[in-house]
Amino acid sequence: MMHAARGKSTGGSGGHSSRSGSRSHKGSDQKTTRIRTVLNEKQLHTLRTCYGANPRPDALMKEQLVEMTGLSPRVIRVWFQNKRCKDKKRSILMKQLQLQQQQQQQQHQDKVIVSLHCIRWTANVCYSVFLLIKREFKLKLHCDNN
Repeated sequence: MMHAARGKSTGGSGGHSSRSGSRSHKGSDQKTTRIRTVLNEKQLHTLRTCYGANPRPDALMKEQLVEMTGLSPRVIRVWFQNKRCKDKKRSILMKQLQLQQQQQQQQHQDKVIVSLHCIRWTANVCYSVFLLIKREFKLKLHCDNN
């Protein structure tokens, strides 16, 4: 069984390269295998343009796509299903990434706030120590003068 990679089709027919007649049967218990369809750039452009307008085309639009692309109805249906699935996964990943970035920003802000509190606390401690030293110095001066 040979699988073609997705890419530019150089075939002149412009149609689909799946061979529905090339399914192999090796006994009644074996599953059928199908050669992967390779879409050319024009077919991809047509499908993507239609998807951009409507990710869930009705039966009439699918039939028009069959005529425009030369692909089978099954290939059209599966392409739209796969594209919707990929877009949904991409959307979920983007939301997760945004949430992760927001959490990182919040953690950074929390660290900055803690640092500011530490600086304020340190300044207060320093000032308190200064006042104690100043008071002790005044007391010592006062005692020395008496």
